[in-house]
Amino acid sequence: MSDFEDDNILVDVSQFKEKVNKSTKISLFKVIARSFFSVLTLSFILVYLLSPMGKVKINQLSGNYYLDSDKVIELAGLSKRDSLLKIREDVIMNKLNESSYIASSNVSWHMTYLDVEIDEVAPMAKSNGEIILSNGISLDTYRSRHLDYEISKNLDLPEFINYSEANYSSIFLNALKRLDKNLFKKVKYLDEAQVITKKLDSICFGVYFEIGEDLFRIQIQKSIILEGLGNKDALESAINSCDEKTFSTVKVDELGKEVYEAIYYYDGVSYKIVSLKEGSRYYE
Repeated sequence: MSDFEDDNILVDVSQFKEKVNKSTKISLFKVIARSFFSVLTLSFILVYLLSPMGKVKINQLSGNYYLDSDKVIELAGLSKRDSLLKIREDVIMNKLNESSYIASSNVSWHMTYLDVEIDEVAPMAKSNGEIILSNGISLDTYRSRHLDYEISKNLDLPEFINYSEANYSSIFLNALKRLDKNLFKKVKYLDEAQVITKKLDSICFGVYFEIGEDLFRIQIQKSIILEGLGNKDALESAINSCDEKTFSTVKVDELGKEVYEAIYYYDGVSYKIVSLKEGSRYYE
């Protein structure tokens, strides 16, 4: 064999060793990378399972009034120590719907929390000494069907004038849960009436806010009751500007006194709270 051939063999062997070394390094790198990601994944799973990150918590709760997140978790048959991985939305909703405090519910599962929407059965008004719930049923009637339903009877609730289950009042009472709680504390009376003006012929729900020694009734158009009660800024603005220069007065026979009066309606473009002009007619 010639020296030239020997050199070629040495070159080939050297190149082969380089390829083997390169391949070994790549394989080793892949093993290390896979091991790293496996350890990282396992660490994340352990952190998720053992830390508060993966435990039951409610991020957004809506439709409630008196119930808080802790109570809703309890009514769902859950504990804050439970893992979110064990949660089934349908099972939670069925459990919540079995509660006498909740009419209906909807649950959305997320990796680190739950969003829960409920329709709470809550005391919202009084009528002739009886507590009326947000579903329009009196407390005594409801408790005859749901013996486990317990609430304080010393709640400071507004009086519903001429309340009747046959009217639209249950819609009104349920929507009252949208009203800011600080504003709700100022509400002394509620009513339901037909309001007729040049621009409006509609069922309206009256909310009587106490302003010092005066009362200010805002008649909210039935079709916007949810938006109207939920708009804290608009209601506060109207209440703060309530005087004889801005709003007219009307006598409410059931109360035997004059109250300031406003209509809250939607004209197809915007929501408005304005004074009711003279000549408007009302009938129960």
